Parts: sequence; structure tokens; C-alpha cells
Amino acid sequence: MNDVAPDTQMRRILMIEDLAEDRQIYRRYLKRHFGEGIAWREAETAAEGLAEIEQWSPDCVLLDYSLPDQDGLAVLQSLLGERARLPLPVVMLTGMGSESIAVQALKLGAMDYLVKDHITANALKRTVLNAMEKHNLVAELENSRGALERSHAELEARNADLRASKLELEREVGERRQVQQTLLESEKHFRKMAEFSASVIHNLGNVLTNMGTSIFQMRSVLEGSQLRNMLLAHGLIRDHLEDFDRFIVDHPKGKLLPKYLLSSGEHLQKEQERLNGELDLLNERLLMMRDIIEQQQTRAKDALKSNPLDLGSTVDKVVSLNEELIETYQIQVFTQHFATRPVFANRAKILQILINLVKNAIEAMAANPPDRHRHLILRTSDENHDRICLEIRDTGCGIEPEQLTNLFAYGYSTKKEGHGFGLPYCALAMKEMGGDIRATSEGVGRGTAFTLTFRSGRKLSHDGK
Repeated sequence: MNDVAPDTQMRRILMIEDLAEDRQIYRRYLKRHFGEGIAWREAETAAEGLAEIEQWSPDCVLLDYSLPDQDGLAVLQSLLGERARLPLPVVMLTGMGSESIAVQALKLGAMDYLVKDHITANALKRTVLNAMEKHNLVAELENSRGALERSHAELEARNADLRASKLELEREVGERRQVQQTLLESEKHFRKMAEFSASVIHNLGNVLTNMGTSIFQMRSVLEGSQLRNMLLAHGLIRDHLEDFDRFIVDHPKGKLLPKYLLSSGEHLQKEQERLNGELDLLNERLLMMRDIIEQQQTRAKDALKSNPLDLGSTVDKVVSLNEELIETYQIQVFTQHFATRPVFANRAKILQILINLVKNAIEAMAANPPDRHRHLILRTSDENHDRICLEIRDTGCGIEPEQLTNLFAYGYSTKKEGHGFGLPYCALAMKEMGGDIRATSEGVGRGTAFTLTFRSGRKLSHDGK
């Protein structure tokens, strides 16, 4: 077997643990994987650990829950900074049966936790690397979100200044009218930019929610993994290497071992396939977040171009991205792709539009009583020679007729906790792509349908490309 090339990146790890033998084991585990690429410091008490963090600024902290002077949760409380976030990645180490402590640690900002009795070299290495990577990703997302919020606040401040100037200029005489008109146009421009910034934050929130669901699914797979039982089986084999033939023939456990190994292997393969699927979804959502941010950055230059796009495959992609929500609320999805031509649209915009509409439809059906179906129907069709239609219909709570006229107004929402950003963004984005969107509902409890009309591109071939 070829040796894996050592990781040359220098990482600073702080171990806050009062048991010397445990510190020695963890240090040996990490040295085995990182070689000389690790700088290691140790602390036996919480006070020593906090002092090391302040002076040394480690890249990751392994924090034992049980310390002589205070517990690990109190240490996390001491580290909480701006926006109640930890300034560095922390992995909490707990004993058997301490899942409630681990949950509290995660709520306080710890990136992960490990049960001491189950710590292996590979698990420790993987957890440390994942904690640092996850912490960096969260920091980048927070920075992006902060920048967008600051931009939005600045634009709102500009709007307030312009409105004040407008009131003053309206009191002036005729020669100031041209200046007044210019300011009105400027105010309109900045308002649109402010509304768009709010829509971007809203769309990022949708994607982050889906990412959180994927992370929860992956953790569920790992916590219920067959790997621990497989290691127990390996232990039996190791203990009976010298009499293995007799062991698998005569011993009750040995007789079951071959079938168990085959079964566990199949389970592990399924776990790997599920984890790979969730990783693909996470990657897709990260790409979507990048597209959303790029759309904000390039909007002023109108740099986002429209291209021919297969509407059916795009619809299927959005359904797959919402698969967890669909399964959670037991929604039946029906897709009917009758369109023979692609649409002329921008991929980033259409993904954001469909994610908004599909998420709204799912939420509208979440409170359906048991005797009402939860059906989500997505149907594409050729309206005429230059237009393609997509209908998104649900069997949810429906909308009052008088609410339909305000549905796409900025800041208007039919949901108690809604902000009114999503649908106005959809309407604006459809208009920018040369299409339109309309909503229909027969009333409360009768469901809602959104119809999107796009410009068509070239004709699709028989394989849908």
C-alpha cells in the first residue's frame, strides 16, 4: 500500500484536558496524520486554556467537558463573541451518555463533538479538519451577509437623505423643477437597489435553510453508522486469528460473522451513497449562493446574460434540492414536461425563482389536515411559437381573491412571519428576462397556482437537450 503524502499545512491545536494519558493519546493520533504539520499546546484547566487561546490564537481547540475548575460549556460561554459566535473552531469531548451536553455545546457554537470512548485516529483527524473547514465557511458566509446588510443599510440611508432633499426642493420655484426630477429618478434607482439587496438576503436564507437540512441528514447517517459494529467484528477476527477456522465453524458468534460482514458492507455502501448525495446537494447549494452573490455584484452592469435553458431539467433540479422538505411534509410531486423547446433565461435567476415558488408551495401545504391531499404539480408546455409556460400548482391553504392584487408588491406577504421579498423578486426577475408571472387561486383552502411565461429558444432534440 502506498503511503499517503503528509499534509504540509501547519495547524495549531490546543488540547484542554486534565487527564495526561488522554492528552498523550490525542497528540499521538494527530501527529500520526499531520506529521510535522502540527503545533501542539496543552492546558489542564479551563483558566489555562482560556489564557492560551488569548495568547496563542490556535486554529482549533479540543475541549474536554469535565475540567477541574469549570466545565466545557462554561468555557464556551466565556469565548462567545460578536453575534454570539465563537472566534475559533471548538470540538467538545464528552463521555458516554453525554449527548445532551453535546447538543448544548453545539448550540453554544462548537463545530462538532466526539464521545471519548469512541475516538479513533481517523475520527479525530476528520473531525478536526471538518471543524476548521466548517468554521471558515461560516465566517465567509457571515462576512458576505454582513456586507450585504451594510449595503442595504447604506442604501436605505441614501433614500432617506434623498426624500428629505425632495421635500425641500418641492418648496422651491420653477427653475428647481429639473433638479427635483433628477432627484426623483435617483431615489427610484436606489430604492430598486435596496429592494434587490433585501431579495438577495432572502434568497441566501432559503439556500442556507436547505444546507442546514443536508448537514442534519449527514449527521444522522454518521450517528447511525454500521462502522462501529464493523469495528467490533474486526475485533473478533483479530482475537481469533490463530484459531479462525475453528472459530467460524464452532463458535456461535463465528458462525454468524461471514453473513454479518456481508450485511454490514452493504449497509456501509448505502451510507456512503447517501452521504455522497448530500455532499452533492451541499455543493450545488454553495454554487447557487455564489451565483446569487455574483448576481448582486454584477447587477448594476447588467452582466447576467440569458441563454437557452432546458426548463424541465431545471425544474427537476429544484425538486431534488427540496427533497428533504418534500419527504418531511409527505408531499406527492407530479412533474409533466410537455415543452419541446428550451426557454431563454438566466440560470441563476430562474433557479432562485423556482426555489422561492416551490418552497412557498411546500409551506402552504404543511398545515393541511389529514384528509386533504398534499400534491405539488409542475407542468411545462408550449404556449405558442415563441412562448413557454411553467405552471406550479399546490393543494395548500390558498389565497383570498383580494390578496392576489398585492401579491407581488414589495413588502407584502400573506404569511405571518413573511417579509414580502421573495415574490417581488420573482416578478422583477421574470420581467428582466422578457417573461411574466401571474398567480391564481379559487380561495382559502383551494390551493394556488403560479404560471410563469418565458421566451423560447431553439427547438429541443428528442433526448431533451
